Amino acid sequence: MQTDGQAFYQEVTSASPITRGNRAVLVSSRTLSLIGLLGAGLLLLGGLTN
Repeated sequence: MQTDGQAFYQEVTSASPITRGNRAVLVSSRTLSLIGLLGAGLLLLGGLTN
């Protein structure tokens, strides 16, 4: 994940501003989906332990 992130960061920093904006949207949507998955997992774990 870290090496993928580093390559992704290099792509973003070397890209044009328009492409950079599109990549920022992709990163934020990916981050939101990851947060959603983590939240769902925590809810499932909480339901199992209770």
